[in-house]
Amino acid sequence: MATNYSPTVKNKPHAVCIPWVGGQSHITPMLKLAKLLHSHDFHITFVNTECNHNRILRASAAAAASLPDFRFETFSDGVSTSPDADTPPEPFALCESSRRNFLTTLRVLVNKINNSSREGVPAVTCIVSDGVMPFTTVIAKEIGVPCMVFWVVSACGFMGYKHHRQIKERGLLPLNDGNKDTIMDWIPGLKGTRLRDIPHVEYVNYDFPTKEAEEAVKASGIILNTFETLEKHVLDAITSMHPHVYPIGPIHMLLNSIEEKNGALKSIASNLEEVEKLVRELMEREKGKELKKKAMEWKEMVGEAISTSGSSTLNFDNLVVKLMSS
Repeated sequence: MATNYSPTVKNKPHAVCIPWVGGQSHITPMLKLAKLLHSHDFHITFVNTECNHNRILRASAAAAASLPDFRFETFSDGVSTSPDADTPPEPFALCESSRRNFLTTLRVLVNKINNSSREGVPAVTCIVSDGVMPFTTVIAKEIGVPCMVFWVVSACGFMGYKHHRQIKERGLLPLNDGNKDTIMDWIPGLKGTRLRDIPHVEYVNYDFPTKEAEEAVKASGIILNTFETLEKHVLDAITSMHPHVYPIGPIHMLLNSIEEKNGALKSIASNLEEVEKLVRELMEREKGKELKKKAMEWKEMVGEAISTSGSSTLNFDNLVVKLMSS
């Protein structure tokens, strides 16, 4: 990556990274993005719920303590019975708590972080939050910093969420055997996509995260864990709606070379589920052989995207510049 910046502690950019707290599929990508920013001389405050944070500490307590410029802060999710609970809260209850409580709770926490008198903690210069929590743009505006929203789903998934309301207004819901194969080519960038391919269309009477996707335009930029050659048409459509879109995926591949050089960074992990074992088992099955063949094609595309002059590398460098200059 081309960006090379070594600020003093006082002038160091400080990113507050806030994942959606409902599962590893959101926490892990945000943690990887936080590591990438840290590798570019950002001070990081990673904000998580008490329950999720305690799980991370059980996986990497030593590493968390060894990095003074990579700190963790916690808040209550408002629904867990105990901060040490291993069972995650019920998803719909968590979604409702997010809309009702998180803005107030996180406003207090971010202001506490921003006004910290601890030595070596610079003022907050940007917020990077999960896309399903666009209310963080309100907090960012209050303290005068940019806010990027990170959608961990594919670009197609994001565009699908963004059009849930129109899908319902067109009378295409509820999903059933008669309409599930309806082609949704009226959605920009989703030519050939079927109704059943749109995420969460089965939840007819619930608008999470439809509303959140619609509010993404309020952010300073949209970060997506994908790359240009994989989803070019839909990325072009999203860019026409928001001028600052940063497809920087696959984010774990961008991070790999950095972690090899920094053992402390590598040991910070969410480690909430044994995903790797399940993937390995899948690849050994008959269906897995077909997926493996397809994966080899994607591997070449990914290699190009994360190369020194690749699209994801350049987009990440542009993201860093945007966060530092805003």
